Amino acid sequence: MPKPETPYEIKTNRREVILLTSRVVLGTSGAVSTQTPEGKSGMVITKTGGEVGRYTITLTGGKRAALLWAGATVIAADDAAMTSTSGIVTSVRDDDIASDGTFEIQFASNTNLADAEITNNLSFMITVLIAMVP
Repeated sequence: MPKPETPYEIKTNRREVILLTSRVVLGTSGAVSTQTPEGKSGMVITKTGGEVGRYTITLTGGKRAALLWAGATVIAADDAAMTSTSGIVTSVRDDDIASDGTFEIQFASNTNLADAEITNNLSFMITVLIAMVP
């Protein structure tokens, strides 16, 4: 069996499944300041142009068979309360894993689920499970 391109390989249901993780540090207006290097995370995360609170995830190895699960968690400040209008809740949008190896994570307000930016200068962690192309 060839060595996986990421350090976390899981086999289940006779399908190869890869676990990818990254930590993203944001600046102002949701701009990506730094992130786990592509060689360690297996993905590149960029702010989706023209969209509020949305990030495009591009897998390093290109297209895959399927996106099995994706989630992101905001890392809040030590003592400051999170505001209900900032991006806290996440969902997946535009699953193009099988065609071009990308998908989008959308952050939303926890009060009305409207698209919302994460509070300036915070970070988020993202975890992704993908099925490999046979």
